[in-house]
Amino acid sequence: MRYWNRTKIIATIGPSSSSTEILERMVSQGMDIARINLSHGKEKEQIAMVKELRNIAKRINPSLGILIDIPGPKIRLGPLEKKVISLKKGNLLTLTSEEVLGNEERVGLNYPQVIKKIRKGDFLYLNDGLIKLRVLKVKDKEVNCIVENSGEIMPGKGVNIPGLSLRDYSIEKETEKKIIFACDLEPDFLALSFVNNREDLIKVRKILKKKNKDIFLIAKIERGSAVKNLDSLIEESDGIMVARGDLGVETSLEKLPLLQKEIIEKCNLKGKPVIVATQILSSMVSNPIPTRAEVTDIANAILDGADSLMLSEETAVGKYPVEAVSTLRKVSFITEKNFPYRKYLTQRIEKDISILEAVSYSAVWTAYRLKVKAVVIPTFTGETARWVSKFRPKATIFALTSERKILRRLSIFWGVYPLYFPLRISIEKLPEKIETFLKERKFLRRKDRIIITGSNPMGKEGLTNLIQVHEVS
Repeated sequence: MRYWNRTKIIATIGPSSSSTEILERMVSQGMDIARINLSHGKEKEQIAMVKELRNIAKRINPSLGILIDIPGPKIRLGPLEKKVISLKKGNLLTLTSEEVLGNEERVGLNYPQVIKKIRKGDFLYLNDGLIKLRVLKVKDKEVNCIVENSGEIMPGKGVNIPGLSLRDYSIEKETEKKIIFACDLEPDFLALSFVNNREDLIKVRKILKKKNKDIFLIAKIERGSAVKNLDSLIEESDGIMVARGDLGVETSLEKLPLLQKEIIEKCNLKGKPVIVATQILSSMVSNPIPTRAEVTDIANAILDGADSLMLSEETAVGKYPVEAVSTLRKVSFITEKNFPYRKYLTQRIEKDISILEAVSYSAVWTAYRLKVKAVVIPTFTGETARWVSKFRPKATIFALTSERKILRRLSIFWGVYPLYFPLRISIEKLPEKIETFLKERKFLRRKDRIIITGSNPMGKEGLTNLIQVHEVS
């Protein structure tokens, strides 16, 4: 049995979730998209993982998407003597540009050039801001710090220096190499870290065009500059990720909740999928049961309008990767049952809208008034499904497509259940074929009402002009 989710679940793959058995269980429990972070692991391992995920998709869920996360210019800790090292409040810690095997007293940095930018009195943050360091002294190759609060670090964890930009350093070529490598993996989604402005996304699109790749591009909002340029980033990207870890350090922790709500609302209005990430269920890295605050956070993100929620270390290195996915699904399910569908529908319409958006809105409103079982969307591009998803129908959204690539791409949109369906049939025979198809899969019963929306003639891009109410015989 495989569970369906309205709020989509993205899970990061790592040492805790790399086995076939665990991956299959995660998919069965509701993982819609698997995330591979190129910051960690070797290329050979990443190639093998993509292949394994595609094989699992064939067996369990053909719409399983793969998201490749491009690291971008981020300062990270170097290798450590142990998997986890504890830092105690009041202890001294030296950050160095030298290649060392780190311990409680001395740790290396992956961008040694940044030491020249650090000053006495600066504050540095490790592990998504969980550990705060105060700089006591800066030498040529070393930064001497005092640990302001206790915590744990692991190899490759991020180091934040608020206000510091890495644009001065030669990271562009390295990022481009990662993007080219990612293209060869044929992912469904590409997440770009530490974007500043629209021009960053345009550069990536040019690389994709050279490689002749059409990949769904997600901008990760992590910097103050990205917040300032939010509107243009939403417009230029295909989707947005609220990367709360770095964002909470680079901007302001106190402002983060309201900032998250603002980003979600702006994405919702533009019909762009928005992912909420970081510390969704962080306590489940080491515990099988989440905290009350975490489940409340999940519910609030869904009620605000998040399309997807992303698990990071919970599934990558945590002890309970399957349980984390299952917990996220269960909390989402209960929240969605109490979602204010009508209120949301009336608040998500703008004054100036396209024909496609107007028809999608009408389809959802009609579905709500007639209490239909499902909104069914035959689609070659996924665009109509995207706009129907924007208005959050209470009815199930079935997106039927004969394009495997679109099938997987639709896995990111709230409420959309992508199904492979041969579309090369006449519009006259379509309702009958859809009815038979969904009845055979136990999705519909006699007397159920459905709405079919799409284009007539079928396959004409950008022409959504059909709303048809059909009663199952």
